[in-house]
Parts: sequence; C-alpha cells; structure tokens
Amino acid sequence: METIFKIRYTETQKHITDLFKLFMLYKNANSYKATIGIAGPCVYAFLIYLAKPTMDMGLVFFTLKFLSFWLAAFVIGDIWSKKTGKKNALINAEKTGFDLYNRRLERRGKPLEIEIDFYEDRFIFRTFAREEVYEYNEISRILETEDAFGVMIGNKLVNNDILNFPKDAMEKDEVEKFAELLKEKATERKKEEIIKIEY
Repeated sequence: METIFKIRYTETQKHITDLFKLFMLYKNANSYKATIGIAGPCVYAFLIYLAKPTMDMGLVFFTLKFLSFWLAAFVIGDIWSKKTGKKNALINAEKTGFDLYNRRLERRGKPLEIEIDFYEDRFIFRTFAREEVYEYNEISRILETEDAFGVMIGNKLVNNDILNFPKDAMEKDEVEKFAELLKEKATERKKEEIIKIEY
C-alpha cells in the first residue's frame, strides 16, 4: 500500500513535553466545564429537595438565583483556567516531559526513532519496540499548538491516546498539507475544525 505522507524524527525531551502541553492545556480548558455542567443540575436537585420551595414565585425566584450562581461558577472557572490553570498545566507538562524522557533514555540507552506512515485508510506508528495501527475514524479531535499537531483517539479526557506529530519533523510547506490531510481523513471527529491551543 502506498504511503501518502511520512513523518520521521528522533524523539527529544521537547517532543515529549510538547505532547503533554497539548493534552494538559486541552484538559485544563475543558475539564472545568464538564465538572460545573454536571454538578449544577445535581446541586439544584439537592437544594430543591432540602428547601422545598413552593410551586409559585418562590420556586421561580429560587431557580433564577441558582442560575445566577451557576453562571458565576462558569465565569470564575473560565478565568481560573486561563490564568492559574494554564500556568499549572505548563509547569506540569515541563516536569512530566523531563521525567519521562530521562526515564526512557535511561531504560533504552538512546533516543527513540519514530516513523509514522499515513495511508488512505489508516496510519501506523513504528519504533524499534512496537508498531501501532490506527484508523482515521478513531480520531475524535484534532489539536494544534505552535509546535505540534495532536489527535485524540477516543472521546474521553482520560484513559485514551493522544498522539503527537511534531511540526519540526515536517518541511515548512508540509505543515498545512498535513493539517488538510487530517481534516479530510478524520471524518468521525467530534469537533469539525482543528482545535487551536495557545501556550
């Protein structure tokens, strides 16, 4: 089968750090929304059970007051994620990237050589130790930072694969071509456009 795109690179500490930045910043920007979104109706139902407001203006006033607090929680969560949350995510990504790269280097004795081949119906990650085959319809989201593209395999924020494609492993004129390839092939993704993530 003929390859339609190839990526070759020697893994560095920066590549691993960029992968964790991709994932941790995306998680930081979205996890608070899921938490507040799910917690809100649960808290509302619990307060209704405790307060038992009458089915008149008392219930309307209670509901409007709760909605105002719920909206405020989203605003505070958004501000926190863009300031403290982002800062913590970047610090954790740097630390995790450093630790993981050095553990891998100590175990293997040399940096990992990575080959990624893209075909019409799938793409394959290859190293000297293993080979992983992925189909494009497994991709739920396409992410991008200034340093890398990433794809999320699966629909969860945890317990799923985030695959990293470093931009420095491509020629400058290949970056946009690769972005278009991902958008064309990953037809089952949850987000139509590439999700841009800023440091």
